[in-house]
Amino acid sequence: MSLDTLEQHNLKGFLLSLYGPQVNSWPMNDDIFDLTYVLLQNRINVQI
Repeated sequence: MSLDTLEQHNLKGFLLSLYGPQVNSWPMNDDIFDLTYVLLQNRINVQI
């Protein structure tokens, strides 16, 4: 799967809200999406 332009934009917006402007230097690609998913999944599991 490859992120389309809208998905990249949405992912960047979400990450900007969490990590601030440093996100602007990160590539918005499948690897960043997968890492974000894993981090969120781990956070949800800790909350339960």
